[in-house]
Amino acid sequence: MSRHYDRMYRTPWDLEDLVDLAEATGVTPAAAQAQGVLDLSTPSGRLAARIGAVVARNETEMRVERQVLGHRRRRESGRPF
Repeated sequence: MSRHYDRMYRTPWDLEDLVDLAEATGVTPAAAQAQGVLDLSTPSGRLAARIGAVVARNETEMRVERQVLGHRRRRESGRPF
């Protein structure tokens, strides 16, 4: 079991692959966390997972944006990496 369910996938595409695999094999992953159990075998569980995947993707994009900005500022100030 995963502590944070978005660690099972990092993009919406990864999640859809996981859902397809679960449906094809009959094995459904579930993750327990503070908000409860995420169950990919139910429409509500898949919706929650899809929302989580989009949020995780956004966090990744925001982190990359911050890193690029930090590198640019270091370069412009002449500081080494």
